[in-house]
Amino acid sequence: MEEIKSSTIIPENIAVLGGGPMGIYLSTYLSPKAKEIYLWYDDRKRAAKIEKERIATILEDSISIPENVRIQSEFDFLKNGSWALIIAVPSRLMEGILDELSKVLDKNSSHFIFTFTKGLLSSSTRKKTNCITYSEYLQKLCVAGKFKNIEYTAVNGPNLLGELKRGHHSFYCLASSGTQSIEIFETLFCGSRNHTKTYEDLIGLEVSGAMKNPIAIACGIASGIPECGSNFEGELISLGYSEIITLLKALEIPIQPVQEYGLADLIASCTSRYSRNKAYGHRFVHKLISGEDRPNLIERIELFFNPAEFIQKEVSQSESHVEGAFALASIISLAEEKKWKFHFMIHSFKYLLEEFLQRNSFVSYLSPRRMKFIIFPKSLQNVPVWEWLREKNFKKP
Repeated sequence: MEEIKSSTIIPENIAVLGGGPMGIYLSTYLSPKAKEIYLWYDDRKRAAKIEKERIATILEDSISIPENVRIQSEFDFLKNGSWALIIAVPSRLMEGILDELSKVLDKNSSHFIFTFTKGLLSSSTRKKTNCITYSEYLQKLCVAGKFKNIEYTAVNGPNLLGELKRGHHSFYCLASSGTQSIEIFETLFCGSRNHTKTYEDLIGLEVSGAMKNPIAIACGIASGIPECGSNFEGELISLGYSEIITLLKALEIPIQPVQEYGLADLIASCTSRYSRNKAYGHRFVHKLISGEDRPNLIERIELFFNPAEFIQKEVSQSESHVEGAFALASIISLAEEKKWKFHFMIHSFKYLLEEFLQRNSFVSYLSPRRMKFIIFPKSLQNVPVWEWLREKNFKKP
């Protein structure tokens, strides 16, 4: 790979925000193309360790950090000049990252943000800003901060990290708020096995990218249940895709483009052995069924009545980089706010995990005395508990 010539429109400064597997890969991949690349970690101690040892891990493989990759844990280095920023942080950090960028970036310079992070805004931010996606939120921050020019580009796949690091053909579906970003991205990621496609529907691309990951987790959960095979996973993909279309229609977003950029990404995420979301779902249910990970009573109740919250909490406590766990809760809360009926997203995890709950005699823990301390979801508040459990083939202890 050749270093990018200074005569092109690429900003002199390039940084990757996110020290997870994807962030490490991106900084390593881009390092031969620039004089200097900055890699930002949100963990100061970890950043110092990586800077000292110059060794990092990508999907269980140790790699050497190139000498021209500068490790950072603060945002001060972004204060001067024009920047190309490639963001690959967990979605739970994304809003805070955008807030910080709006404070430190030079308002009189042009900046180009490329986001690999998939997710939707939190419920509190949605209510405060009337926005759903990160691009809408950044636009409001830019207007408030009186920035000269910030272009935001959402990056979808299929471009699974496991295949990227092996040099396989990968696809980058892009939608941008500006006119220069696409050319910059194609210059940064040029290669005979990298293929880019561009679309005008930025919000639609963001929404579909966020929704495909929980579907992949569901497929992973199904793959860990003996009675569920490829037939079942295929049905899950079909149902999930239908709800992506439903949400786009509810948001009055054209659905034709998603049949191109959304379907390929969804299928790859739900079927590939390199899919981290699917692999997480498989590990999650395997540990529960095998007894390797035994939730306590409170965790079992939460798993039974609010699997989305349980999975999100479990991922937060681990070092898993699984976006679907966080997107699921955001999608469900958005549906509840808008009074949209997303049966698959709301119920699939509950139904898929019933097999585990039955095998582990979960209902034996739920005596009438204990039941009165449980806060039920809105959909169950007017349903007698034992009647609902009987409908799910559980027996009263």
